[in-house]
Amino acid sequence: MIILSEIPLYQQIKTYIIEQIHSGRWPKHHQIPPERELAQQFSVSRITAIKAITDLVEQGYLQRHRGRGTFVLPVTEEKMNQSSREGDRIDYGRGARIGNKEKSGLIGVLLPFFEFHYANTLFAGLESALSSSGYHVVIRKIEKAYGDETVAVRDLIELGVEGLAIVAIQDEHFMPDILRLVLDDFPLVFVEKNIRDLKANNVYSDTEKAGFLMGSYLAAQADNPVGLVTYPSQFSLGVKERTYGFQMGLVQNGLSPLSEDNQLIVPFELLRDRNQLDEHFECAAITDFITQRTELKAIAAADAFLAKLVCRACEKSGRDDMKVVCVDYPAFHSQHVYPIAYVDQSPYELGQSAANVLISAIHSQEKQEIVLQPKLVETRA
Repeated sequence: MIILSEIPLYQQIKTYIIEQIHSGRWPKHHQIPPERELAQQFSVSRITAIKAITDLVEQGYLQRHRGRGTFVLPVTEEKMNQSSREGDRIDYGRGARIGNKEKSGLIGVLLPFFEFHYANTLFAGLESALSSSGYHVVIRKIEKAYGDETVAVRDLIELGVEGLAIVAIQDEHFMPDILRLVLDDFPLVFVEKNIRDLKANNVYSDTEKAGFLMGSYLAAQADNPVGLVTYPSQFSLGVKERTYGFQMGLVQNGLSPLSEDNQLIVPFELLRDRNQLDEHFECAAITDFITQRTELKAIAAADAFLAKLVCRACEKSGRDDMKVVCVDYPAFHSQHVYPIAYVDQSPYELGQSAANVLISAIHSQEKQEIVLQPKLVETRA
C-alpha cells in the first residue's frame, strides 16, 4: 500500500485523474478541469499540474485540443486492468524508491569545463563531505552541453546513484531529463547554477557581486581605460551576471561602462581541457586584443584560466605594465605579469555546502538555497 503523503504531488494528480476515469465520473470525451484549477485544488504550481496532464496524454488517457481544452480518451478494459494491476506503472518517487530499493551509496557528479584549480578545489570540498558521510562519488565530465548532459544523467540514474550534484552545465536551460528529476523530487543539487522557475536545491556564489568587485577595484586603481576578457554569454548564466556586475562596478565608481571594442569574447574552441594542460598554449585572439589596444591599462578576466592567457599575451606583447584582475585564485606562476588581485569564490566551501545540501535532500524533501559571498584578495602590496 502506498501512503498518499509519500507520493510526489504530480503523481497524486495523475492518480486522482485516473480514478475519475476508471470510476466513470469522467467518461470518454469528458473535458477535464484546466491546469490552473487542478493546481489550486492540490495546492501546487501550475507547471506541476501540466506535468501530470502531459504524462497522461503520453500514456493515452487524455487528449489535448488546442483552444478547446483536454478531454478523456476511450479507455479499454485491458488498459484499466493493467493500470489496476501495476498501479499504472507510476514511479512513486523518493518514498517508494528509498524504502524499497537497496541503497547504493553512490553520488553522481556532472562536471563541465572549468578552470582546473577551481574545479579541483570545489570537487575536493564536495568529495570530502560526501565521503565522511559514507558516500562514494562517480564523476561524469561534460564536454557538450546538450547531448553529453542527457546521456550522463541517464547513465548515472541507471547506475543507481542516490543523488546528483549538477555543476554549472553550460547554457541557462535545462534538459527535460533534469527537469523531470526536479519534478519527481529526485535528490539533487545545482552547484554554481540556480534553477529559477522551479523550486530546487541551489548552492552558488554570487557571480554578479564577483564581477562588481573586479570593476570597483579597477576603478579605484584609476587605471582607465580598462578591458574585459570573458566567455560567450551562452556559456552560462553566470557569465552574463558577472559581466553585468563588472559594468556596474565601473559605473558606480565613476567610470563609463565598457564599449564593445574593449570587450573580448573568446571563442568556444578555446574551452577545452587540453588547452589548460598545455603550459605553452596561447590564444591568438587575446594576443591580438592586447596588441591592438595599446591604450588599455588594465584587464579583467572572467576566470583564472583566461587570466593566465591574458598574462602570457601581455608578456608576449611587451605589456609588463598591464594590471590584471580575475575571478578565482590564479594558480600559475609568471616571471613578469601576474594578476594584482582576484575574487575568491570559496570553491572548497561551495563544494562542502553542496554535499551537505544533497545529503539532506536524500532524507528530506525540504529545498535549500545557499549563496556564498565572494571577496576580493590582493596578491601584491
